[in-house]
Amino acid sequence: MANRVCYHPETMLAFVKFILMLMMLVRSGPTVPEPPAMLTRVNDLRAEYGLAPLEYDQRLENVAVIRSREIVTHLAHEHFEVLGAQQGIQAEWFGENLARHDISVDAVWQMWLDSPPHLANLLDPEWKAMGFAVHEEGGILYVALEFRT
Repeated sequence: MANRVCYHPETMLAFVKFILMLMMLVRSGPTVPEPPAMLTRVNDLRAEYGLAPLEYDQRLENVAVIRSREIVTHLAHEHFEVLGAQQGIQAEWFGENLARHDISVDAVWQMWLDSPPHLANLLDPEWKAMGFAVHEEGGILYVALEFRT
């Protein structure tokens, strides 16, 4: 006759809850705002300075996705104009804010506000549209915010 092991129902329930909690922690990763949330954040800041709001450009988001992956190995401001043209974007000027951070996009946002060149980019009155993306790799967030006239 085979040995049977019986577990108390409360023990089994606690075990299942524990496993589900672990699964949620592993899958959740860093909290990253959706593009509309970042657009709202940028436009709220611009409104404080009496500037026109930006529209959200999906093509600029495509550029931001590419840039957020590129800066994993090479954090530099180069060739994003070419990427914009490849997305069919016709603009007189392009700009971007890039960042790497191991805490949160909120921390990146604060770094940009505290950095005169990044703040100037957020408040440039010439910008008409933006796109935003975050890539997470190895616990580090790679953030790209792209602008166009």
